[in-house]
Amino acid sequence: MNSLLRDVRYGLRMLRKRPGFTALAILTLALGIGSATAIFSVVNGVLLRSLPYPHAARLMVLTEATDKRPEISVAWPNYQDWRAQNHTFEELAAFSGGVFNLTGAGEPERLESLSVTANYFSALGARVAAGRLLTADDVSRRGAAARGSARVLRAGAAGDASGSGGGLAVGMSYLAARSRASCSR
Repeated sequence: MNSLLRDVRYGLRMLRKRPGFTALAILTLALGIGSATAIFSVVNGVLLRSLPYPHAARLMVLTEATDKRPEISVAWPNYQDWRAQNHTFEELAAFSGGVFNLTGAGEPERLESLSVTANYFSALGARVAAGRLLTADDVSRRGAAARGSARVLRAGAAGDASGSGGGLAVGMSYLAARSRASCSR
């Protein structure tokens, strides 16, 4: 123990004698510790933490493949066949990403979106903070239905975050074919 104290004192004396080297050593340590912390934060958030859904480890994404493309989205008729013949999974749901224009109160806004089947949220085990989930009845009556985040609903429906009132004008030229193809049949 005595020799450890002597070594520490000697190290501190040497660092005091060479302030340039000391500053460089402290800067190097700070950068190394900071970058390691930042990298771990990203890895922890993306790879180590599970998805915020019940039974997240049981969720899977199914895709199709061709000789030229190893991963492509599933065609709607194939999804319908898979769902009708499914004996393996508890539930199958489909989704497709896109963008649309939201107009209403204020300036139009371009938003990222998902076109989903009516059972998408129940397959994830998702719960809503306000309003209700999309149902098969919504889709069968309308051919397409929309649900949005509280921020989108507040912006577009003048403060009605319940999703039951107010109107949102959604630029459907991009989504209309998808919504009908992916939701009603």
